[in-house]
Amino acid sequence: CPNVYCKLSGMVTEADWLKAAQWAQRLRSSGIQAKTLDFLIAYKAMRHRLVLLHADRDFDRIARRVPLKVESHLRHVRSFMAAR
Repeated sequence: CPNVYCKLSGMVTEADWLKAAQWAQRLRSSGIQAKTLDFLIAYKAMRHRLVLLHADRDFDRIARRVPLKVESHLRHVRSFMAAR
């Protein structure tokens, strides 16, 4: 299966997709813009009370509006890429 949606299918149920889409719609209507897959990842992390390690500003934007615990590594990734 070549795409990420197919690979996630074993860990993400149809109900997860539906709830994450509804949740994303509410966040989008309040001005939060992010990729659909980012909303799903954030939803799953929040639902399971996990800390989401990331290098993507979308997760910081989402975490400002919902009780999502995040740890940003964006600065480290940018430093690494700049040194290459």
